[in-house]
Amino acid sequence: MSAFFGSPCNLKPAHQGRSNMYIVLLPLIICLMFFFTGSEAYAQTSQICYTYTVRASSDGEIPPKPKKPIDPRTTESAFCVDGAGTYDLKAEPGEYKIFKFLFAARNSYGWSELTEREYRLDLRASSIIEAPEFIHAPILSSSGNFLVKWGETTTKDATYILEISSDHDFAQSTEIYSGHELQALVSDLKGGIYFFRVRAESDSGKTSPWLVLHNECLVDLFSSVSIYPPRHNSTNFGDVIVPDDDIKWLRLWTGKHDDQKELAGRYVNTSSFNEYGHGWIESERLHELLFDYAQTHDTILYVLPWRPGKELEWLKSDVVFNDSEQVDSSIRSPLDDNPSLSDIITVHNNEHGEHWFRLWLGDVKTGHYVDTSSLNQYGHGWVEHVDMEKVLIDFSDTRELWIQEFSKNVKSQKYINYGWKKIVFSY
Repeated sequence: MSAFFGSPCNLKPAHQGRSNMYIVLLPLIICLMFFFTGSEAYAQTSQICYTYTVRASSDGEIPPKPKKPIDPRTTESAFCVDGAGTYDLKAEPGEYKIFKFLFAARNSYGWSELTEREYRLDLRASSIIEAPEFIHAPILSSSGNFLVKWGETTTKDATYILEISSDHDFAQSTEIYSGHELQALVSDLKGGIYFFRVRAESDSGKTSPWLVLHNECLVDLFSSVSIYPPRHNSTNFGDVIVPDDDIKWLRLWTGKHDDQKELAGRYVNTSSFNEYGHGWIESERLHELLFDYAQTHDTILYVLPWRPGKELEWLKSDVVFNDSEQVDSSIRSPLDDNPSLSDIITVHNNEHGEHWFRLWLGDVKTGHYVDTSSLNQYGHGWVEHVDMEKVLIDFSDTRELWIQEFSKNVKSQKYINYGWKKIVFSY
């Protein structure tokens, strides 16, 4: 018996030469044995062992096996067992661990049998403070004055703490807001690059992990446009581009780096809005210019602002358009081998003027134009946007589709070629 107890908990049996002596109830003795090693410490099972002393029984027997201890609170990183004290189990929010409790009773005649119990310490439970759902700030600010917004946490009446830093690792940071609102006004920032993070805090003082803004914020006081990253509910270019009041027109281009790391993209189709097209849009109509399939997988946005009497330069920003649900859902994998064009892509910004597509199926070298001869006199992949649901795409041999857009405003005399868009559909 003594050997058995000495192995897991390093416990020794009491001396047995003492009989009928008065034994005073001693305080509980707790021993914690954590078999933690290196960076895997939080993932391993631990043993918490404790003993307690009881008054000797009248018939001189070893005490009975103890009953189970009071359950520890299973959503805290620190808890107490049976009133024996509070212990930090060194667990991180968002994980769970299994702890094995080994405990026994002793008197002057020896140790009882070992009682064993496992507990699950679950820090993913609802009582743990979760980080705010999101944080949103501009990629580029032309004024140094803007709102930083964030989403709620699951904890009721949480306090939110917002910090700013010029270091990406927040080696030096400054708290600029503490309160219950879901946004804070940042003002009078000087030119430079800034980083933001936010966390939630409960009334009891528990804090969530920091949620760090994934994009850096560039304050350029010589710029004339502010650019924000698309959010889940962003639907149009007015959600991401905020020009200064004196900027009357903008020219927009979106694209990405291709497999050869070359920049590939095209002007945003604006022919429905004016006779200039080629990406030109009036500032006051930015919210009418909707995202669609053409921005899918694009990660770069170029903006050329225009104000009367002054030529400005192109502004480049890294923008993940697929963060917008409207963009992400604008291309859909075909449910069969012969879907219509309208089944697999969503196209906007074609309410006015004339708009045509040309469709190429397969690899550039070995593919072919989609057969559209039954829809119009041109064939060879030509299809008008009003016939999108009539043209069927044969995906039995390939999932690679190239789409070329041609558009003409009602005031224009010729079509504008907006270039090819390559789409590879998943199976």
